[in-house]
Amino acid sequence: MFPVLSIRLWTECSKGLILCSALLVFSIPAKAEQEILTSNGQLEVQYLIQAVLELNPSIEAMQAAWQAAQSRVGHVSALDDPMLSYSFAPQTYDLDGQDFGQKIQLSQKLPWFGKLDLRSDSAQFEARAREENIDLL
Repeated sequence: MFPVLSIRLWTECSKGLILCSALLVFSIPAKAEQEILTSNGQLEVQYLIQAVLELNPSIEAMQAAWQAAQSRVGHVSALDDPMLSYSFAPQTYDLDGQDFGQKIQLSQKLPWFGKLDLRSDSAQFEARAREENIDLL
């Protein structure tokens, strides 16, 4: 009966040691963060903003998405690039000495009236919505 008691005691003690060490490991960074925020004895806005940005990387991702949405506004309201193409081929296959036929094309896609303005408005609204999401935080 003595060996069974010692094994059970050893198991419970090892569980307790593992739990205590885990709590110690996870409480040290939390204490360091508190010291950063209250280093002067008072909360300062700059330290608080810096700590929030460091601990929440999704805010930086939201700001990057907002900047990307702003940069798209000018691109969506522009016309597509014009296309220039050149092709050549023999005019007939059976005759010797026949010159090649040549063809040069210049094409431009033109959207329906008002489409570019609608795309620009949509991109501006998306950029504003992303900015509002950041402001809500």
